[in-house]
Amino acid sequence: MKRITNIILYLFLVACILLSSTAKIEGVKIADALLLMLLITYFVRFIITNNLEDIVKKAKYLIKEKYYILIFFVIAYMFFSVFYSLEKGLALSESLRFLSYIVLLIFIAFDLPDYRVIEKIFYIAMVLITLICLFGIFQHFTGYMLQPEFITNYEFGAKNRITSTFENPNLFGAFLVLFFYPILMLAFGDKKKSLKIFSYIVCTLMLVNIIFTFSRNAWLGLGIGAVVFIITYEWKAIFALIIGLLISFKIPIIGNRLMDFFRADQNASRIKHWTVAKYMIGDHPLFGVGNGNYVSNYDSYIKKYPQLDYANLSRFPTHNSYIKIISELGILGGIPFIISLLWTVLRFKQNLKLVEEPFIKSLFKGFEISFYSFMIMNIFDNLFFVTRTAIWFWFVFALSEGIRYNVNREQKFKHA
Repeated sequence: MKRITNIILYLFLVACILLSSTAKIEGVKIADALLLMLLITYFVRFIITNNLEDIVKKAKYLIKEKYYILIFFVIAYMFFSVFYSLEKGLALSESLRFLSYIVLLIFIAFDLPDYRVIEKIFYIAMVLITLICLFGIFQHFTGYMLQPEFITNYEFGAKNRITSTFENPNLFGAFLVLFFYPILMLAFGDKKKSLKIFSYIVCTLMLVNIIFTFSRNAWLGLGIGAVVFIITYEWKAIFALIIGLLISFKIPIIGNRLMDFFRADQNASRIKHWTVAKYMIGDHPLFGVGNGNYVSNYDSYIKKYPQLDYANLSRFPTHNSYIKIISELGILGGIPFIISLLWTVLRFKQNLKLVEEPFIKSLFKGFEISFYSFMIMNIFDNLFFVTRTAIWFWFVFALSEGIRYNVNREQKFKHA
């Protein structure tokens, strides 16, 4: 059973990285199907390998953790919001998706046997990331499999904003930023020369791909991570950052895109979406409009406030996870959700102190940096509500929770 669980886990890993989230078999997304399969497998394994006494002990463990009480409250509130949502099916599916992340988190935390599993996962991930980055470079020069809107010449001079196996450049860029600093920390911290060299190669490929996405949010996340890395681990890297910025401004398409950070017209669309959300929150301050239902109400607010229309687009997202959740769950549900996210990052930092194995320690130090970047990036995109990006945030956190659970049981969590 353990082998079957690991095989499905690795298949899930491959599917989420290599396959587009739009890839379907008979109308079902491949990645979603594998997520469901993984959840079912872990559930069956949990029932088979635990007697009633074990299940009660694990339930008590969760109940004693205030963090999980808050998470369960948020999930309950999401399902409660279905009753007053305009599109109840959408609210239900959004609630089930978030529930699946947390259920997977708990199963992995309870079923993490040793460090070797984590190592295998990230060795596979590094190989897969190398493949999608090579494809991304090929895509930049050929335009192969790019949607028309990402081939267009932009005002800043770029052509072929790459998506690789993802839906759009912003999602691809966010995924790369999430993994960039963990792999960079392996390059700095691991003693194995072969792994250090491979890590540097993967980081270089990732950096090139992040540039070719021309995603301002990905560039911002990379920059925030760089500042945290410099302050926390390697102050000398500030010289590399300064030189990199000077070179970037000398390259027209990169320099022009960097200047877009300061151009009001480039930020106008997001400000309009946030203003729509502000009116929505004003009309539904306590309960919100229902989980996932910002887009359901968007068009009616555009009719009411036509000055906020953007390119005549319908059902447009907020491009801000925090504003989105407050507009949908109100103050009563949205604030606890945001607190739970901040608590997740803090708890991950606490879990990091429990890690003894050098490889995992370096890896998790990098993810701590990436988590800070990811939190900021969600100010400008809905990354917490897109499976292709959110799943990795919760998946990595689940691995750290597995270490915490084993330590709390006073069992030696070792490299088997």
